Amino acid sequence: MAPSFAAWLMIALALRPTCIAVSVCPTGWQEYGNHCYFFGTNNLDWDKAEDYCVSKGGHLASIRDQQEQEWLAQRKPPRNWIGLRRAAPGSTVWQWTDGTPFSFSAWEPTQPDYYLGQESCGEIRQYDAGRWNDYPCDHNLHYICKVPRDKVMCANATNGASCSSRDVACQCQLYMKYSDTGGFQGGLGGLSVGRTLVIKGQSIPQATRLVINLDVRDSSGKETGNNALHLNINFGGKSFTMNAKLSGKWGEKLTGSLPQQNPFGPGLPFEIVIKCGSGAFQLTFNGGPQQDFAYQVQDLQAINLLLVWQVEQIHVQLK
Repeated sequence: MAPSFAAWLMIALALRPTCIAVSVCPTGWQEYGNHCYFFGTNNLDWDKAEDYCVSKGGHLASIRDQQEQEWLAQRKPPRNWIGLRRAAPGSTVWQWTDGTPFSFSAWEPTQPDYYLGQESCGEIRQYDAGRWNDYPCDHNLHYICKVPRDKVMCANATNGASCSSRDVACQCQLYMKYSDTGGFQGGLGGLSVGRTLVIKGQSIPQATRLVINLDVRDSSGKETGNNALHLNINFGGKSFTMNAKLSGKWGEKLTGSLPQQNPFGPGLPFEIVIKCGSGAFQLTFNGGPQQDFAYQVQDLQAINLLLVWQVEQIHVQLK
């Protein structure tokens, strides 16, 4: 006797905490809010530490409020550079290198004091509850990098740790995390003609379909009413449907048959390749014939989110 819907729901809820543990931050980085943080344990001067953080897609850490300050202090950093620097030598104006407004501070008592006229950079120190001190920029300390999660897309890049989805010379694995809607999602920095997504995984045993979206979201992650590609694969009907949405309105659907030689089905592995061709997405399903879907959203660089539903394993390569 097949399990009831209620039984399946209980199973899904029981498995959910395991899925939530998937993190969007790379190995060795820590996640807080919408950012990833790296605590460098080698010693660099302030400028070299900032250069290193920039090479990873971010900056030395800015600290925007008391909650972020307390979170960093709990990490017990010994002495670390943060992204704080005087606007000019001797200036009383301080600036964050990532452009965050300087509206919050957590200086140690009597600091900053510009001792001997040489202290123009900011550090956070473990003692005194992780409060801040000004310090000479040419001294060597540990450091804290901070990168927005939507920029931390890739791991194992062929040309370095930083990888843009608009850079056709870059190949990497996308970070995919469990989403609140019950699927998996991965951030994109926009696509371009010539870029390819190779999506490999395994559908959940009870799945009746597989759904993939290429979405256009605003800076806060909210839907804009634009969807560049909606792919719905029907296991029972052995068919697929593709569509797109502009200003909240769906366009004309494209339907077709799935390959018979390597079928899709519940609990089975799959491979879907989506290439950005000239004027159309070019898709193949489990190595079958190419299927083209003309672009409805013309600005490929606006595509910033990949969503996949009804899978228990997911691996996405950006080529």
